[in-house]
Amino acid sequence: MKKAMLFVVSFLFAVSANAATLDLTLAGTGGFLGGATQTINSNNSSDVSASGLGLGVTWYSDFVLQSDKNTKALITFEAIGASLSNHSSINVGFGDNSPIFSAGESPFTGIFSFSQTVMLTAGTQYFFLLDGIKNVAGYKLNVSAVPIPAALWLFAPALLGFFGLRRKAQNAAAA
Repeated sequence: MKKAMLFVVSFLFAVSANAATLDLTLAGTGGFLGGATQTINSNNSSDVSASGLGLGVTWYSDFVLQSDKNTKALITFEAIGASLSNHSSINVGFGDNSPIFSAGESPFTGIFSFSQTVMLTAGTQYFFLLDGIKNVAGYKLNVSAVPIPAALWLFAPALLGFFGLRRKAQNAAAA
């Protein structure tokens, strides 16, 4: 009977380890003498991506990201081809324009690419503003939700099992 009750109780604590669903939308593009092109490559999954090409003397691409769960996310940005520009930058922040992080490039650092891990709150809008000045190549933006590993949920029952073995050994020693 005890084993059956423990089996039923274990189902009450079963938790899904699925990653959050991310939604990436286009928020605009522009610039002086050409602006930029932007495309959403994949959306509404745990991995979203976008790409584009800066075309003008100055340009910007703006994206909005939203998550359905609180989750950790890995943001990867990379230039395609050559260095993005003499003065390129990416700004990531909340919908009210308060920044999470910014990264920029001087004309001497070569190809501009980076990865950054951030915490996303469910229902909060985050913006990505990519901009550059001349000498533009393409860019690629990827955001991946990081799921909680299933091993984390398996650890607690195993730990309880060890406590049970210890208690059983103590009872056997006392008898």
